[in-house]
Order: sequence, then structure tokens, then C-alpha cells
Amino acid sequence: MTEKNVFPFWNFVLKQGLIYGLITIVIFTIFDLTGLSQTSVAWFGFLVPLVVLYVGMQERKKMQEGFLTTSEGFFTGFSTGMIGSAVSNIFTIAYYHVLLPERKQNMLNLARKQIEEKYPDMSDKDIDFAVSYSEYAFQPHILLLLGLLMSLIISSIIAGILAAILQKEKNPFE
Repeated sequence: MTEKNVFPFWNFVLKQGLIYGLITIVIFTIFDLTGLSQTSVAWFGFLVPLVVLYVGMQERKKMQEGFLTTSEGFFTGFSTGMIGSAVSNIFTIAYYHVLLPERKQNMLNLARKQIEEKYPDMSDKDIDFAVSYSEYAFQPHILLLLGLLMSLIISSIIAGILAAILQKEKNPFE
């Protein structure tokens, strides 16, 4: 009886997801502390999932002798993205609530300032109401939920596109 070469899926996506999460944490921290998160360079953060998921799918394809089905590619990319997102979202919660809680207040103050500039006729009561929604979004469970929901969408799109591009299935007649 021959042993079938089984791909270590969860070990692989856990490793890739942790890499994704750590890279995201480093970029997020650098961007936030340097003020780049408020500039046009902030889009750079969207390259992280693209690059990490691409590298992960390519690595899996190489481990499978150059073959990767669309579903294998999608599930690898999606799982990696969700694990990486969970890691980075937990860090984000700790960052805003434990490590640097004053950053959260700075962001709320910035939101207030932007509302006042964009809508100069808005009453203070309405501005307070609008800022209260931003404050609500900073609650840990809401941050985690919104972060995972955004990752679900972004990871699905990126994983689907990359899986379609990178797929190469074995010829069933060989």
C-alpha cells in the first residue's frame, strides 16, 4: 500500500496567515505613527493581501508539483486572509484600547474636525451624534466584526481572482 502525499493545509495557511498578520501589523503601526495613514500613500496597505496571498498560492502550487485547482487556490487564499485578518484585528484592538488609547481619541477629534469643515452649518448636537457613531465603531467587538467582515470581502475577491489566474489542473487522461 502506498502512502498518499497529503498537503499540510492548516499548517500552511496558519503560517501564511501569521506572516500576513505580522506584515499588516508592521505596516499599520508605521503608517499610523508617521501619519501616513492620513495621506494618499495609505492605499499601499491594500497591496499586502495581494502580495501575501499570491506568494502563498504560488508556494502551494510549487509544493503540488506545479498544479493548483481553482478551489484549492481560493480556499488557501481565503483561509490565509481570514487568519491574517484575525491576527491584525486583534492587534488593532489592543493598539487602540491598551497600547495607545490616545490615538483613538485623536482619530475621533480628527473626525469631528473634518465634519465641522465639511458641514459648517451642522449643529454641535448633530456633530456630537455623528462622532458618537465613530466612537461606537471603536468598541472592540465592533472593530473585530467590521475588520473580519472587510477581510471576508477583500480576501474573497483577491483569492478568487488569483485562484483563477494561477490555477493549473492535472490532465485527467494522463
